[in-house]
Amino acid sequence: MKNFELVSYINYLIQNNRLLDFYHSVYWRNTRKKVLILDHYECQDCKEKGKLTKAILVHHVKEVKLYPMYALSLYILNEKGEQERNLVSLCFNCHELRHNRCFQSKNKAEKFLNEEWW
Repeated sequence: MKNFELVSYINYLIQNNRLLDFYHSVYWRNTRKKVLILDHYECQDCKEKGKLTKAILVHHVKEVKLYPMYALSLYILNEKGEQERNLVSLCFNCHELRHNRCFQSKNKAEKFLNEEWW
């Protein structure tokens, strides 16, 4: 599929509230696998913090709904004209943090402790 056809297809899915179909497509599955292999299945955010965590998700830095032209682009050019990653391997928790969503770790229940934890 050519890029303009892909963008048209994704726009169609967005307009019809069917973007999930894109994530089930062979195009996304193949791209996702390439990104995970490139990153050795390691969460890139955890890696920056010195932790080793298995990546299970691939995150779009440029959200697909806003930038369908970058849906399968591993790299994009930033405002300075420098190449940067658009698709990044992440663990569940880091992906939720990137989207500013509340989460509870899938690995273990995390307890909130405040100053008055006693």
